[in-house]
Amino acid sequence: MEVDKDTIRRTSAAFVSLPGQAGYNNIGKADERYRYDVNFRNTSSTWCDELVVDDPLENAVHKKIIVEELWTPVVWGDFDGLWNLWYATNKTDPKGIYSSVSAMDTNPFNPDNPDRIAIYPNTGLKLLAEGLRTDRRYHFTLEDFRLDEGEYLTHLRYEYGRVEVGFTSKNYSSISLNGEHRTISGADLKLQSKAANELVLLDPKPFRKSRASGNSGIKDNYVTGISGDVVDWTPVAGTRFYAPGAVSPGYELKPASYLVSATKQMDDVDIVSSVSARIARNMSMLAYDQDAVVTKEIGTFEYKDVQPKAEAPKTFDDYPLLGWLLALLSASIGLLVIGRISLGRRQKAKKSV
Repeated sequence: MEVDKDTIRRTSAAFVSLPGQAGYNNIGKADERYRYDVNFRNTSSTWCDELVVDDPLENAVHKKIIVEELWTPVVWGDFDGLWNLWYATNKTDPKGIYSSVSAMDTNPFNPDNPDRIAIYPNTGLKLLAEGLRTDRRYHFTLEDFRLDEGEYLTHLRYEYGRVEVGFTSKNYSSISLNGEHRTISGADLKLQSKAANELVLLDPKPFRKSRASGNSGIKDNYVTGISGDVVDWTPVAGTRFYAPGAVSPGYELKPASYLVSATKQMDDVDIVSSVSARIARNMSMLAYDQDAVVTKEIGTFEYKDVQPKAEAPKTFDDYPLLGWLLALLSASIGLLVIGRISLGRRQKAKKSV
């Protein structure tokens, strides 16, 4: 399993326009707006019963940003081509059961999980949309969540049922705008930020335990498409999770994209955010990945028409060496003129003798 979260290093004047928008920038605006992109893929060599992508929105929980709009991902490799979108808010009961819907309901029969029991249940989450098509991008605004006054988003989940080998939201190479802090997928997060303690980290123990005995786990932890600032998820023939359909699915793959705005202008503040992706098969074979990013928020730039101060004219006192050279040159010219005058007088006297 591999997941990647990308954003900008700094907020002001660095916003990249999203679909349906053009030319937006932060210069002179009262708030800071920017975007997050989330990509994910199945790098195991087998199909899985379920796949969930969770964004705990730490930046919103700590009231540094507000999620304003969401563009859903476009993926390849889902079994039935349908998925569900879930969310939580600051007023959601984390132990509440708000819906019995499950993306696994339409999975084919699996004798190792005949009752289609989810390892990652949707407890504490509300269902925003059911049966969304995986080959279509949807756009949601805050109005679609029907939030009460004082309520804001604190969690987003993309829930898929069975996914095939090669399942992915991205099939190309790109440069990360934020920069990556890890070298392999599944590595422990070591985000260099003074706000790193705000991250919601997954407990790696159940996943590592599932890999401890032979092939009991889905061993994809050593697969990585991340190298420095490059995120290369181009499908490569011969790899264990290669699928020809992911190369050219007949439509363009897209990440999940959020438009967020800062709650206020905050100079020199770190905004951290993570995302996790998890898969399971037969209720025992587990794999996961988690990524995190940090954005430095700075105040909006202000343009001030400041004219340069007029400078007093320079004098020789400002350039003592130049003044000395010019004085020496003037003296030399004077001596030369006097010499020529004296010579002229001598020649005139000789002619008169």
